[in-house]
Amino acid sequence: MSKKFNLTSGTFIGGRKYQEDFYDAKYHNDILLCALCDGMGGLKKGDIASQATVKKFILDFETYYLNMGLSKENSFDDFLLDEIDILDDYISTLYQSEKLGTTFIGAIFKDSSLQFVSVGDSDILLIRNNMVKKLNRNHNYFLDLNRKLSSHQITKEQYDVLKKDGKKLISFIGKGNINLMDLEELDLYDEDYILICSDGLTNNLNYNEITHILNKNSTLALKKDALIEKSKKNVAKQDNTSLILVKVLNDAE
Repeated sequence: MSKKFNLTSGTFIGGRKYQEDFYDAKYHNDILLCALCDGMGGLKKGDIASQATVKKFILDFETYYLNMGLSKENSFDDFLLDEIDILDDYISTLYQSEKLGTTFIGAIFKDSSLQFVSVGDSDILLIRNNMVKKLNRNHNYFLDLNRKLSSHQITKEQYDVLKKDGKKLISFIGKGNINLMDLEELDLYDEDYILICSDGLTNNLNYNEITHILNKNSTLALKKDALIEKSKKNVAKQDNTSLILVKVLNDAE
């Protein structure tokens, strides 16, 4: 059965001087397209990298959607997979003299399914039956360190020394030759929430706080506002914060 998607979004600059997050969400007939980026502050022009990535993704999808055959209408895996290389090449060469970088999540909602691709450490969360499930991995040094620790390639003592760099990204748009990403598809059900956000939100809210806010008897827009307001409790230390919140509705609603 086809679904309808209720959508809201918001952003907050936090304690940063510049806003380096960027996002967009658009409907194409019965398809909802969402994209969110968190420009890398450790590199120059993080705001430009995030904006350019989102805008190109939206434009590329619109071109693809106009040209694709009906036989491809139910699956966008090929588009999402190819698009990572396209976006990576685009950002890598945008400024020849400077390296740019950004995280990226691109999500396509259609009928009763979600397909997404993610690079970096922004989050895409599924909230279902008061449970939060993180759908993607954080592509940072911790991912590599944890793998090496679990396979006994390094000791716990070595891990403790190296973990100071754990949050450094090892995969991002603009890195060049990306081979680490998450590409997934899942079925959606009535009353599911999908939360796509920069880590400014999830670094300041735990999963219990997220479900508590989403369980409130209020509009989706007010729930979005409450998530941002709650995350402001550590505003002096807070990163840029942006989110796209989608609620799945039955077609009859």
